[in-house]
Amino acid sequence: MREIEKWQLRLLLWPVVLTGIFLVFVVKIIWPKIEETNSQLKLAEEVKQKTKSVAERINYINLVDQKALAENESNVSAALMPDKSPYWLVMLANKVGENFGYSLVSFSVSPGVVGEEKEGGGKQEVRATLALSGPKGKYIDLLWTIENSLPIITVNDFKMKSAGEVAEVQLSLTAYYLPKKEGTDLSKLSLKDLVLEAKEAELLGKLAGLERISGVEIASPSGQGVRYERENPFML
Repeated sequence: MREIEKWQLRLLLWPVVLTGIFLVFVVKIIWPKIEETNSQLKLAEEVKQKTKSVAERINYINLVDQKALAENESNVSAALMPDKSPYWLVMLANKVGENFGYSLVSFSVSPGVVGEEKEGGGKQEVRATLALSGPKGKYIDLLWTIENSLPIITVNDFKMKSAGEVAEVQLSLTAYYLPKKEGTDLSKLSLKDLVLEAKEAELLGKLAGLERISGVEIASPSGQGVRYERENPFML
C-alpha cells in the first residue's frame, strides 16, 4: 500500500517539476529572446522612419530651385552686420552717401559698445549717429536707399538743415549682428521645417528687393576685422 502511495505521489509531482523546468526555461531563455526581438523590431522601425524622413527632405531640396536657394541664403546672411563694430555701420552709411554725392562730416559711437558681448546670445544691436553733407535734392533718395539696403539698417531719427543747395543730414542708425555662431542640429529638422511659411517667403521676397552695400572694408578697433560665419540653414 505504501509503495503504491509513493508511486502515486511521484506521478503527481512530475507535472509540477515539468512546469517548473518550463518556467525556468521561459524566464532564462525564451523571454530575453522575445525582448531582444521586440527591441530589434522597434529599432528597425525607427531606422525606417528616419530613413523616410531624410529621403523626404532630400527629395524636397532637390526639387527646390538651387539658384534661388543660394540667392536666399546669401540675402539672409547679408541682412546682418559682418562685424560687431559700430564703425562698420558708419562706413556702410557713408558708402551709400557717396553714391549720391554726400560725404561724411562727423559721427558718434558709444565706446562702451565697441567689442561688448551681451549674455544670452542672439542678435544684438549696433548703433551710431552721423552727419552727411551733400546735394539738398538727394537727401530723400539717401534716406530711402539706407533703409532699403543690405545689411538691414533702420533710420531711428534724422534731421536735415540746408544752406542753398547743400544739405547736412544727421542720422541715428541701428543695425544688427550675431555675436556667436548659432549652429543648427540638422538631424532634428523635419520636412515641415524646410518648407517655407507664407511670412518667411514674404520676408525672402523683401530681402531680394534690397540693394547690397558693397566695397566697405575697414579694420575693427582691435586692428583686425571680426566676422561671424553663420551656418547655411537651407542645406542638409
